Amino acid sequence: MTNKPERLNDLEQHLLDTLTGVSKRDLADRLGVHIKTIDRYIRELSEFEPIIEESDGTYRIDRGRYSAPMLVTVHDAIGMFIALRHLSNQRGPLKPHAAGAIRTVSEAVRRASVEIADNFREQSRDLVHSGAARHDDRFVRVLEAVTLAWVNRRQVSLIHFDEESGAHEEFLGGVESVFPCAIQGDICVVLATPSGDVWHSVWIDQIRDAEVLDEPFQAERPFSWSAFLAAAQSGEAIPGNATPVELRFSPEVAPLIENTLWHPSQIIEELGQGWLSWKGIISRPERVLFPWIRRWGNDVEIVRPEEMRESFADDLRRVLDKYEELDTVETI
Repeated sequence: MTNKPERLNDLEQHLLDTLTGVSKRDLADRLGVHIKTIDRYIRELSEFEPIIEESDGTYRIDRGRYSAPMLVTVHDAIGMFIALRHLSNQRGPLKPHAAGAIRTVSEAVRRASVEIADNFREQSRDLVHSGAARHDDRFVRVLEAVTLAWVNRRQVSLIHFDEESGAHEEFLGGVESVFPCAIQGDICVVLATPSGDVWHSVWIDQIRDAEVLDEPFQAERPFSWSAFLAAAQSGEAIPGNATPVELRFSPEVAPLIENTLWHPSQIIEELGQGWLSWKGIISRPERVLFPWIRRWGNDVEIVRPEEMRESFADDLRRVLDKYEELDTVETI
C-alpha cells in the first residue's frame, strides 16, 4: 500500500509534469485519493515547495523557485565547483547565483567530506562579499528571464543591439540552450523561432532587454547540439554580419586549442608537424578575436581575412611604437 510520503512525492511529480497547471480533481484521480485528501496534501507540500494556485483553480510548481535534490560524487562536486568559480571570475554579475550554486554543491557533498563542504561554503561567502564584481543588473535580468522561459517552455522576446549598425532587432522564440563562449567570456543563448525550425545564437552582452511571454513554446523538432554546431559552422546560427576567419596555431599551444570549444562555429584541422588550422564564422571578429589572439602571442597567425590580418598587424605596430617611445624618453 502506498504510504503518505510516497503520495506526496507523486503529487510533487505530477505538478512538475505540467506547465499550465492541474486541477485538484485530476490530482485526486491520479493519486487514487479523495479530493479532500488532495487539499491536505497540497497544504503540506506547500510548506516545502513553491506551489502556485492559478486563477482558474489549478495548481503548478513555481519552477523559478523550485529546489531540485542533488546527488553528486566528490569528483563531480569538485568539477562543478571549479566551473562555477571560473565562470564567476569571467562574469562578475553572476557571482550571487554562482555562490548559491556552490552552497548547494557543498550541502550535496557534506556527507562525504565535511572539510570540502565547509571550504566550498566559505568560498561562496567570499564571492558574495567580493568587491571586485561588476554590478550589471541588465545582464542578470536578461539571464534570469532566459532561464525562466527555458524551464517553463515559454516564448521570450530578446532585444538585440548591433553595435556596428546601431540598430535594435527583436528575436522571438523559445530557448533551446545556454552555454559560455571561451573566446570572449560571454554567454550564448540558442533561440529557436516560434515554429522551432530555425536556430539563432545571441550573446547576452548584446541583449538590451528580455521579456518572458505567455505563449508556450514547443519546437517541431527536438533540439540537437550537433545539429546546432553544424548550423553555426555554416553561419546559419550566427546573427549579424558574420565573417569567416582562419587562424593557424603552433604545436606549443595546439593541445589546448583542440580540446576547448572556443566558439560554436569552430572547425579544427591538423596541418602536420603539430600545427593546427582553426576556422570559425564570427560576428564583429576584430572586437571579439583581437584580445583572444593577443593572448597567444607568437603561437598564432591570422590567415584570413586579409583585411583583418592587416588590421591586427597595424595594432601591433602601434604597440611597438609606444614602447619605442618609452625607451627614448628613459634614455633622455
